[in-house]
Amino acid sequence: MSGSVGVATSTANFVNSIYKNGARFKDSTLAGNAANATYSVQVSALVYLNGSTDYVELWTSQSSGGALNTTATNYQTYFQGIFIRGA
Repeated sequence: MSGSVGVATSTANFVNSIYKNGARFKDSTLAGNAANATYSVQVSALVYLNGSTDYVELWTSQSSGGALNTTATNYQTYFQGIFIRGA
């Protein structure tokens, strides 16, 4: 699984998290340091899923307390996965 969230114009700290079945599985952090900048906060992990009931989510949080635009120019917001079969 991998995910990225593009954010604009903030000096906030950001945490991107992959959740598995509602529980935090993997975090990635980024410290913003410029008021008029764009950032791409990315996270990735190899996540085993049982094929029937497991699910994953991407969550992003930020420390500024204000609303931020997630459609920053030249930065993508995505969440993707790939199926890898065992031998």
